[in-house]
Amino acid sequence: MIARRGWLQLVAIAALALLAHVNTFDNSFHLDDFYRVRDNPDIRRVSPISRHFVDPRTMSTLEKIAQYRPLLPLSLSIDYAAAGGRHSLRHYHATNLALLMLVALLCWLLVRQLLARAGVEVGLLPLGVAAIVAVHPVSGILVNYICARDLLLAMVGLLGTLCAYLAARGAGPTTRGRLMWGLSLLALALALLSKTNAAVAPALIVLLELTIGGESPRSARPWLRALPAALVVAAFFAWTHFGLGFSDAAHVTSQQSPWTYAATQARLHLLHYLRNALWPLALAVDPHVQAVDSFDLGAICGAALIIASLLLAARWRRERPLEALCIAGYWVAMAPTSSLLPLHAMAVDYRPFVASPFLWLFVALLLRRVLAVQPLLRAGACALALLYFGAVALANNRAWRDDRALWEHAVAHGGGALAHHNLAVALGRRDELPRRVALLRQALALAPRFVLAHVNVCRALVGLGKTREGLAHCTKAVGLDPRAPLPRYWVALTLAQLGDKRAAARHYAVAAELDARNIEYQYAAARALQVAGDEQRSLAPLRRLMRLSPRGYKDAGYLLGWAYQKLGQRDRAIAAYRAFLSAQPKHVQARFNLAFALMKRGDCKAAVPEFQRVLSLKPSYQAARLHLSSCVSPTRP
Repeated sequence: MIARRGWLQLVAIAALALLAHVNTFDNSFHLDDFYRVRDNPDIRRVSPISRHFVDPRTMSTLEKIAQYRPLLPLSLSIDYAAAGGRHSLRHYHATNLALLMLVALLCWLLVRQLLARAGVEVGLLPLGVAAIVAVHPVSGILVNYICARDLLLAMVGLLGTLCAYLAARGAGPTTRGRLMWGLSLLALALALLSKTNAAVAPALIVLLELTIGGESPRSARPWLRALPAALVVAAFFAWTHFGLGFSDAAHVTSQQSPWTYAATQARLHLLHYLRNALWPLALAVDPHVQAVDSFDLGAICGAALIIASLLLAARWRRERPLEALCIAGYWVAMAPTSSLLPLHAMAVDYRPFVASPFLWLFVALLLRRVLAVQPLLRAGACALALLYFGAVALANNRAWRDDRALWEHAVAHGGGALAHHNLAVALGRRDELPRRVALLRQALALAPRFVLAHVNVCRALVGLGKTREGLAHCTKAVGLDPRAPLPRYWVALTLAQLGDKRAAARHYAVAAELDARNIEYQYAAARALQVAGDEQRSLAPLRRLMRLSPRGYKDAGYLLGWAYQKLGQRDRAIAAYRAFLSAQPKHVQARFNLAFALMKRGDCKAAVPEFQRVLSLKPSYQAARLHLSSCVSPTRP
């Protein structure tokens, strides 16, 4: 049981997390939030819950970033419903902050269990470690970036797995012990359903047994104790691969050499991630990373650090098992994203979050050993660290308030091609077009095959009157990735601005087909096709749109009625107009079209009140007055 002092510590941890991230609640959508949250129709209803567990596409409207993490869209749909069926930035950020608090509280519990099992005095060390995890700016990224909730959920499950496992080991072969075993495996399953970083759980269990458990690697016991967790991980991957026919790896891995990636990660561990842990002022989205493809002193030093620290952990396994666990646990937790498996992004500044409890526990143990007879000095150092990290977190949180602030911060701190591109896109004033073009050219210098940068250079150059040069970039973008919907959408938008209605409609239609779950693409395609006079082809995106948003989206119901009317399908047009007007009764043109369709069908009795309603809404509508007169006149004596 947790004593009163323990409860006070938990309250303090939650309060510190709130203070460090109190200015996140109104921060905007960013990056994948647009596809996974803002434009995702699958989070706009909670039920049926099962759909998230059988269809990875409910996670995102953009298929190439769809991954099997069903607890993410499920939790977002609950937030959406709790906010009254609308997007609420405060709800989303509050849930992320609550999850961070839960991570910190579980971290506190795990550290207590580890210290007790290792026979080390507990004291205030769990409070210090958990508080640092709660306020650190790396953790703040996960509060600000809404769809990074998947990592928070996975971390809750992973820490819960380890806490329940240690409780089961302590309880032995009792009813409570068996319950804790079951809870441990359930927590692991939930963690995997959030993000596959949790697949390291079996390896961490083995490390627990080899260090504080005192087991030998030659014994079968540590491996057998990790076997149930390994079977859960294997079952998860078997389900996704054979049951769903889906693989996360196919979506997140690149064609880069594993050795180039590993060498680059070795350098990043030393010069980037560990630096950010101690000096988080330079934390930024999309840091520019040059891949290591030849002799690199930073990569050699990073590899030496990893090897030397692991050898030290092996040496300390018996005499200093907690420190050994922290060292090995840190590298194991970092392995899924920062070792041999080449991911698209070389560096992501919140990747060390999963490993952070091991890092800060190691630092705390080192501090306790160095300042063994000076507890006040230890407490003062911890307080200063909390003040420092909390202040930096508050400052960094301000960068997330909108796109411009975020990407200005990223570019100022050495951002890569995406940072330069997104800052350019965030510059909205016409007098900023020259700077926008310059930033986009910098993005293309860093990444010449950057499709979106080509698209937006195109749009910016057209805005400056350099149409021929702009269209060359548009054509290049589509040629680089003809199956990508987003370039098609923006090319279409540019062509529409240039007045090429037919070409714009063609690209809009392709974008809508390639991303059939994106509501805005369907709507834009339908409008563009109707502007181009192709009502027949506009029906496909309109029908998809009505399936995605049964309550209607903008004036899509009106467009559907218009398409049917132009195609001579009068009864369907009437039904579509009536459905649309039930939600938007003051839409004058839809009501006029309904009245006109009724009149053409010979149903003047139904048409007359509709024409009258049009005139009550818009008395100057002469066509309505004329048709009303012609519809009424045959009934006069």
